[in-house]
Amino acid sequence: MAKAKPKGNKVEDFNKLRKRRQRVQTIRRLLILVALTAAVAGAVFLNNVLVEQSVTTRISDFLGSFGGSGYPVPVPGGIIRDVGGVGDHLTVLNDTNLYIYSPKGRNVFNIQAMSDNTVMLTGDDRLLTYDVGAKKFAVHSRTKTLMEKELEFGIIAAGMNRRGDFALVTSSKQAICEIVAYNRKQAAIYHCSLAENLVSSVSISPKGTMMAAGWLNGSPEGVLQAGLNIYQFSNDEGPVATLTLADQLILDVRFYEEDRIGILTDREYLIAGADGSILSRYDLAGRQVAGIEVEGRLTLLLCENKDTRERELILLDGDNEEKATFSTDEKILDIALNSRRVYVLTEDNIRVFSHLMELQEVEPVQFVSRIQLVGGRLYYLDREEIWVLGMNREEESSDDEDSAAEEEEASGSEISRRESSADSEEESEPESESESAPEDESEGEELPESGAALEAESPPESEADSEGGEQSGREPSESQLDEAGGEEVEP
Repeated sequence: MAKAKPKGNKVEDFNKLRKRRQRVQTIRRLLILVALTAAVAGAVFLNNVLVEQSVTTRISDFLGSFGGSGYPVPVPGGIIRDVGGVGDHLTVLNDTNLYIYSPKGRNVFNIQAMSDNTVMLTGDDRLLTYDVGAKKFAVHSRTKTLMEKELEFGIIAAGMNRRGDFALVTSSKQAICEIVAYNRKQAAIYHCSLAENLVSSVSISPKGTMMAAGWLNGSPEGVLQAGLNIYQFSNDEGPVATLTLADQLILDVRFYEEDRIGILTDREYLIAGADGSILSRYDLAGRQVAGIEVEGRLTLLLCENKDTRERELILLDGDNEEKATFSTDEKILDIALNSRRVYVLTEDNIRVFSHLMELQEVEPVQFVSRIQLVGGRLYYLDREEIWVLGMNREEESSDDEDSAAEEEEASGSEISRRESSADSEEESEPESESESAPEDESEGEELPESGAALEAESPPESEADSEGGEQSGREPSESQLDEAGGEEVEP
């Protein structure tokens, strides 16, 4: 007699079960590895935050953001020297003090001992102050002073990026000048000396890895020579690239990308690469630059024609091509630029343009000296107060909308009350019709009074609808006619 074959292979089933368990264990190990990696990354990030800025500083800055009744607020006394922004906080420097205001208008920090020679440089959460020619400098957060230091020689120039890395140019005994770069922890990370050239402008790259220094010197033949040195903080052997510009004067140097540097001279505006190569040039054609603003890859130049005294705004793109221009005979006091608009301050108004120089808005003002973009808002200062462009109109519009909504809600509730009252009267009407004639007459005498009151209170459209419904919308039924003796009872 033949034996029955087994239905399944036990060895194959065991292998499948083992592979399934191995797969589950592998997935479990990968999840654990991902969790550990995330924990380590979080710990490193937290450590960097705690090292770069103490917990007390962050708590102080956070608490300082609360409070305040909004703008406008009284402007500080004295002579306004400069206006800037630390994050979303407004900074105002006068001839004696430095004031920091929160977005709600609260004065969160007041730094004393400023002078006519004080220079203020701002980042996202750092503020550098120094006096030209003096040896002392200080670094502040939005609510406290983080560092004060006195150097051996006087300060000639300085630069700070948004991260809070900064560089100081000082005089020197052994050389013409020296440059010392600091990271956002206020630790010195780079030092160099220039034996022949005087540095007039310095800039730190956005990531804090490079530095560009604009310099000038005069040859024995009397020829003015200017140039740019580019330094890599990881290289201690001097500049990694040098760009020379004959018979020009460098007015401004600034990084706007890690590998792109804007250079403004008295003759042209150049864009250079991190290797010292010239990527593009824009000829000023004899126009004198009175102001410059940089936002992303856009550069806004305020130029004056020496002959005609005409003012011209020139917006350049990342390739130094003219994106748009605007000319006027009016005196332009200040300019501002963000990723969406161009702001222009004249003696009697603030004009808002698109990047194509199309006029979008005009705000009449008087005695305004400065405008400043901070945290997406445009602040402006007159003789008495600090204002925010458009905020007062927005508040008034919001108040009007709120009052209109309240009136509409009250009107709606009143109409609902009247409709419910009318419905209750209509429901009680058939009962009154089935009663005796004297009662109908007495009720009929009261109806005109309530109808008159309704006519005085209700709008004309509601009144017409109500009357039409009462007069022609309902006809007496046969039962009502029988009860009334076959006669119709007119309501």
